Amino acid sequence: MTLKLPHIYTDRLRLRPIEMEDANQLFQYRSQRAHHPYQGWIPERPEEAIQYIKKIPAQFDQEDSWFQLAMERKGQAGLIGDLGIHFIDNKVGHCELGISLAMKFRGKGYAIEVLTAVMDHLGRDFQKKLITVAIDPRNQPSLKLFERLGFVKNADFDHVHPIHPEFPNDIILGRTL
Repeated sequence: MTLKLPHIYTDRLRLRPIEMEDANQLFQYRSQRAHHPYQGWIPERPEEAIQYIKKIPAQFDQEDSWFQLAMERKGQAGLIGDLGIHFIDNKVGHCELGISLAMKFRGKGYAIEVLTAVMDHLGRDFQKKLITVAIDPRNQPSLKLFERLGFVKNADFDHVHPIHPEFPNDIILGRTL
């Protein structure tokens, strides 16, 4: 069964499905390659952000799809980042997460706040049992973030990145809910 995702609220933030109106802001912070050297997707033109949003399914919890959430501070307009949920296998309850924050919003605890809320939501409301992340081994801040959230190393993922073949193999971390 697929369901639309309700908005998720934390003490400071609101998560909601990303919308076409977010394309310009998404492009603004995602296109800054120097600030996002480990991202798999870095748009070079605003049109790429529009195409990216168009590809997101209309329904939440659709197996073998990525669903993107916009992150906003409560009571303040504007995206601070986005969080993707890859629904890998609904039978076993396996999802992969990916997160990107605009540079000026890093180091404020937003990532832990958002990830905790999303994982709680996935476990409680969608019976997800396993969450994984794939992280470039050079991205030490992200590795430390997910270790703080209770993730442990599962494997080194042996593949060639489809967009950036120069990237090293990802480290796969996992956590049960």
